[in-house]
Amino acid sequence: MSAKPVDARSFYVRSFDTITPGGAPRGGTTPVHPVDPLNPGANPTGADLRGDALRVLVVDDNVDACEGTAMLVDFAGYIVELAFDGPMAIEKAERFRPHVVLLDIAMPRMSGYEVAQRLRANPLTRDALLIALTGLGAADDIARAWQAGFDDYRLKPVDIDELLDLLASRLDQRKKP
Repeated sequence: MSAKPVDARSFYVRSFDTITPGGAPRGGTTPVHPVDPLNPGANPTGADLRGDALRVLVVDDNVDACEGTAMLVDFAGYIVELAFDGPMAIEKAERFRPHVVLLDIAMPRMSGYEVAQRLRANPLTRDALLIALTGLGAADDIARAWQAGFDDYRLKPVDIDELLDLLASRLDQRKKP
């Protein structure tokens, strides 16, 4: 599966309501809305009227990795939120109710293992597809991920085409009666 082409007339804006782990404003609330420079007064939220789109929460303490992954997933047509640590991920997941969580494991404050366990224990988030995106590839790390409740395990750097195929298959499963 390949990502949808981006309209060359569009550029992307983000609101800055999120703080990075270092305390500086960055990234922010997604979805990232395309804005038409030829019609700047148009309602940008109209871009996300994708009723069948998956909601994807991207969680990584590496802000650049988080934003880069979120941008690629957004370009492919999914609705995306970002979180830069475990506590923020849990709070956003309860509010955003993602279908899929792309979750780093090695994070400060709360590991991805603990986040996965808490999401599985919460009735609002227990059915989300949990995909580990991590640099930890030892057999113990993988076994611990399965025990924590992850559904899939991908090593960084992740193959974006494989990841988008995985998201597309999840969307296909949702569409089947």
